[in-house]
Amino acid sequence: MTPGIRLLAGCLIAAAAALIPFAGHAQQKHVLSYERAADSSEYTRQLRIDVGDVPGHQMRAYELEATHANDSVRFLDVPLRKEYVRGLSDYVDSNGRHFGYTVYVLENEDRIYARIDGTTQAATNGDGTRNITFSGVTTLTGGTGKFKGIRGALRYSGFYDPVANRSGDRTEGEYWFED
Repeated sequence: MTPGIRLLAGCLIAAAAALIPFAGHAQQKHVLSYERAADSSEYTRQLRIDVGDVPGHQMRAYELEATHANDSVRFLDVPLRKEYVRGLSDYVDSNGRHFGYTVYVLENEDRIYARIDGTTQAATNGDGTRNITFSGVTTLTGGTGKFKGIRGALRYSGFYDPVANRSGDRTEGEYWFED
């Protein structure tokens, strides 16, 4: 073997050896899927401010509190009990962007922190009632206790009922843990 080929072979072997430890660190993904009924949530605080540039343009700060009474929603083996969504919206006639933060409170008092980013769309039905839907992504950013290194991406879609001051949604995605 020539010195050049030996050097190339040595570099390839070293590169392959460097990649081997990463194969063992592939993170286990956990699937999460649940529906939150509108009667389990309530907007506990809302502040709307008219922007004033066009009719119906409002900025809104809000807090939504949801209760998960049964054990059907679990992160690992720990049931989810409360969900607090604190966000901002920038809407023209209930159409536009919303973003903010979610805190999931688990039965063992651990917390999972997340960021949300989505859009809301409104349509007027033939009878004059409004149909308001939303969708977006929840990015899990960390937590406390056994959920300290949690990361993940969840997709959500749902509806908002301004008369009842409640919303319901379906969430699904996956999460994992970083060292």
